[in-house]
Amino acid sequence: MNAVKAELDAAKTQAQAAQQAAAQSQAQSQAQTAAAADKAAETKTFASRLEAIEKRRRP
Repeated sequence: MNAVKAELDAAKTQAQAAQQAAAQSQAQSQAQTAAAADKAAETKTFASRLEAIEKRRRP
């Protein structure tokens, strides 16, 4: 009986560790997605500014 209880406790511990790892992975993924969105917006802004400058330089 004690062996079964020990196995159950070990399985619970492993499940909790896996759950924590998944949560951390999801948080990292969300942070990377947000960072990529920020970079995309930054690039779009830069492209718009560059286009405006080029238009002013054209005769």
